[in-house]
Amino acid sequence: MERTFIAIVVQNIDNTQRNQIQETIKKYATSWWHEFLDLWILETDETMIAWRERLEVIFSPGGSQLLIINVADTAPRWCGFIPYDQSQWLRENIRGSRRLLP
Repeated sequence: MERTFIAIVVQNIDNTQRNQIQETIKKYATSWWHEFLDLWILETDETMIAWRERLEVIFSPGGSQLLIINVADTAPRWCGFIPYDQSQWLRENIRGSRRLLP
């Protein structure tokens, strides 16, 4: 599979689960951006399904939530109010329209 970008968003997780997700991403992703607590955008050569299957063992039944979105397309975009020093990975990897904070 060719390089793609996916967003992983989680909700209702504890710090142990958050750390497990981060360690999994460090191990398997090519690169990633993680400046918001429960959001990771990563570069990978694997499918969203592969990531869901890899991460699902971390989640508690009935409480935690996981959403994975493919953010790669012919014109990837992002926008927001993000400090310049926190947006380097986004600027280098995902073309977009943005307004950066000093």
